[in-house]
Amino acid sequence: MKRIFLLSVMLCSLLTSFGQKTAMKVLDQAAAKFKVAGSLTVGYTFSMNGQQGKGTILMSGQKFRNDLGDHIVWFDGKTMWTLVKANDEVNVTEPTPQEIATMNPYAFVSMYKNGYSASFGKSTNQYHEIILTPTTKKGGAKKIVLRLAKSSLQPTYVSMTASDGNVVNINVTSFKSGAKFGDSTFRFNPKSYPDVEVVDLR
Repeated sequence: MKRIFLLSVMLCSLLTSFGQKTAMKVLDQAAAKFKVAGSLTVGYTFSMNGQQGKGTILMSGQKFRNDLGDHIVWFDGKTMWTLVKANDEVNVTEPTPQEIATMNPYAFVSMYKNGYSASFGKSTNQYHEIILTPTTKKGGAKKIVLRLAKSSLQPTYVSMTASDGNVVNINVTSFKSGAKFGDSTFRFNPKSYPDVEVVDLR
């Protein structure tokens, strides 16, 4: 009986290890495709805390500009500017990877190898579902769920559960590659918003 139990435990451990390696391999392939694609323009819808909306994000490597209509976010790889139009205010921060993930559905490309384990969720014939779970207590995400189209390995859905219990759901609705963006695309330009107050929170 003990032998059967031990064999079962060993088999479960092997299967879990195999699943993690396979999920990581899929993420590696998706990240490689993302890097080859270069600059991207992605449309999406989102829901958070009962609120819904849509946005368009321009990306080049780790840099992005995310236009949510009443909010615009610029990130140049280090500094983030968040414009709240209703308040005529822009906040300047240096965000954590988890904070970036709430604003960029492709943030997993630069964060999945650091501090996360990966396993398959409920995949279908259309997509791989991969669950990222933090391996340390640091960070603001309890869980990240990714769905990658099997045909292209592009993200179609991202769900992030923060440590405070809030859940952000993002559905990708359009995808276009090939455009070229200058560095200024990903930085807030105060000349374009002369009446906005800049609040430096770094």
